[in-house]
Amino acid sequence: MSYTLRAAALGVCLCAGTYRALPAQLPFGLAAFEQQAKAAAVAGIPTPAQDLAPVVNKYKATIQAGGQTLTMDITDQVKDQAGMWAASNTSETPLGEANDTVLMDKGTLVLRERHIRQGPLSIDLVFAGDKATGKMTMAKSGESRPVDVDLGGPLFGDSAGALESFAALPLADGYKTTFRNFDLQYRKPKLMELSIVGSETVTVPAGTFECWKLEVGSADSESGKTTIWIAKAQRKAVKYTASSPQQGGQNVTAELLP
Repeated sequence: MSYTLRAAALGVCLCAGTYRALPAQLPFGLAAFEQQAKAAAVAGIPTPAQDLAPVVNKYKATIQAGGQTLTMDITDQVKDQAGMWAASNTSETPLGEANDTVLMDKGTLVLRERHIRQGPLSIDLVFAGDKATGKMTMAKSGESRPVDVDLGGPLFGDSAGALESFAALPLADGYKTTFRNFDLQYRKPKLMELSIVGSETVTVPAGTFECWKLEVGSADSESGKTTIWIAKAQRKAVKYTASSPQQGGQNVTAELLP
């Protein structure tokens, strides 16, 4: 949860209603970042076992950060838009509404565009020709930064629509895969890993479900992990938890509502 998903660093940051200024450039002298970029450049994309379908899922999330506990409502929606899938994630945060929307190819679920709106922050990106192009703008300060990054390949399971994309994979005992996300904070491709770590019965406000338990995270072991419970029969995420060491140990738990 680039991910993300709320699951990825910026996704969790947006879900908590916070924003940290993006660096002007990638920090130098950090071999881990260079290794991540190289690894992401050779990663492919997983092949979904099924396509998406129009859906609206609502979640109640709890965020623990800085000794405080906050709650918020999250709405995930997938709809057909001009022959593509438009997946949106809307979070009602203490600082106002945050919206993250992506456009994906049908069938492959490869990302083509991403648009973020949260308070004064606007991010508009296009993914084409193995590149990410666009801009990030802070309305109040008038600051605008261009984005032009080589990705090395297509993106999958990044930010809004990630839960639905993961649920569409051929999930089974022992299943593992890798894919690329785009790290907005450092503006670089990031190699992600997804694996099935077991099966569990999970009870949430929407009911009780037999689930696959997934773990998703950066290949960089220092980054936070997201755990997702996908209902086997319904093929939807009924619960997820995400941690973000980069955000001071922030933890997010979200459960499906009826």
